[in-house]
Amino acid sequence: MFTCLALGDLDGDGYLDLIAIRESPSKGYYGKNTGKGFFDVFTEVSLGISHATDAAICDLDGDGDLDLAVAGDGPDGSCVVLQDGHVTVLKMSEPTPLVLQGGVRVAVGDVNGDGRLDVVTSGDDGVAVALQSVEVRGRFLPAYALSSEACGGLALGDLDRDGRLDVCFVESATGVLVSITGDPDFDLLRVVSLNGLPPGVPVRAMMVVQTNSVGSIGDPDFDLLVCCPSPPGTNTGILSVWASTSPAP
Repeated sequence: MFTCLALGDLDGDGYLDLIAIRESPSKGYYGKNTGKGFFDVFTEVSLGISHATDAAICDLDGDGDLDLAVAGDGPDGSCVVLQDGHVTVLKMSEPTPLVLQGGVRVAVGDVNGDGRLDVVTSGDDGVAVALQSVEVRGRFLPAYALSSEACGGLALGDLDRDGRLDVCFVESATGVLVSITGDPDFDLLRVVSLNGLPPGVPVRAMMVVQTNSVGSIGDPDFDLLVCCPSPPGTNTGILSVWASTSPAP
């Protein structure tokens, strides 16, 4: 079963290519965009983990090539797969496992403000952050936990406008929405911790939005959208909008 599709110009030709993630057996597939409305024959990308569930495409090591961060909820956790230098044909390095980090969702962003992208995952074991090493680009430190509760959804955004990304998720058992500073030097301060979602309801998706420099309710802040699937036997799901009230800087 395929669990994730992600788009990015992996070969630098100006066209968006496709990465497809398969959970079992756990594999990644790269489809080159031909520029004519379809993808070329898919080639396998080694992941080195079991039960891969989600992927993010981004330039993790800052070398100008797009890389992969892949979430996995198996015993060997998640991984990153870097492109192997500037080459005309896509070539991926051997996958590198992320120590102490598993999950079913992955997001990438600079959570501690050092100019390097970090990897965040969420799932049944909680939410974990792996900071990128300041000494070696593309190498990640052992992860630390933002929550040890089973969590749904995952989004990164500067909700309080302090210049640093906040990590947003829902602790599933209680339905508590959390937006927390991901930088450990800030003592993992919770920016938002609100009840409001039904306890035990799974979260299908979460995103931080800002439309045309004006938030979704007409202000300049970033707001948070949370989507829950329809309960069994019903055809009505839940879409919650959490509006930021942060003052202007």
